[in-house]
Amino acid sequence: MQFCSQCGQGNAEDSAFCVQCGAQLPSSGAGAVPPEGPAGPPPGGPGMPPPPPMGGPGTPPPAPGGPPPAPPEGGMPPPGYPQQYRQTAPMDGLAIASLVAGIVGWFFCPIIGPVLAVIFGYMARNNIKESNGALGGDSFATAGIILGFVQLGLVLVATVIIIIIIAVAGTSSSTLAPSLLALLPLI
Repeated sequence: MQFCSQCGQGNAEDSAFCVQCGAQLPSSGAGAVPPEGPAGPPPGGPGMPPPPPMGGPGTPPPAPGGPPPAPPEGGMPPPGYPQQYRQTAPMDGLAIASLVAGIVGWFFCPIIGPVLAVIFGYMARNNIKESNGALGGDSFATAGIILGFVQLGLVLVATVIIIIIIAVAGTSSSTLAPSLLALLPLI
């Protein structure tokens, strides 16, 4: 195995150029020991900037057949390695439905929306947990559950207040009852 004098990458014995940085490799067997640091002219000829350093002195080269080295600060992988794209898991449809039902419940359906948000949210979280990372959307499901429970709590408090107002209005004098009943649309 030959090691590049520029970047320290291990290359096959019959390689003429480094697979990582493209530098010309020595043709003799003298390249079998990894260098301590960069040496020689930069690849590509005069006027070309040198490649970014891949490691400091004493950094061992990556193992043959192992994973590629980490990309430099610019984010691009070294030449010869494919770009790796991070794919996100697809969203669970019930998680999205939970969030939508939780939001819609605040404006249009104050009882049905939050109930559906809670049901869809727990079903979505169960689906996501069983998928072992194949499905995403746990935060959407949690947000739908929270919206649903908060709205159900507010509906319950408003119902209790209305019942108390009706009970007080029915037992008090006739002059107080109309004024209390006038407050009902505000709640």
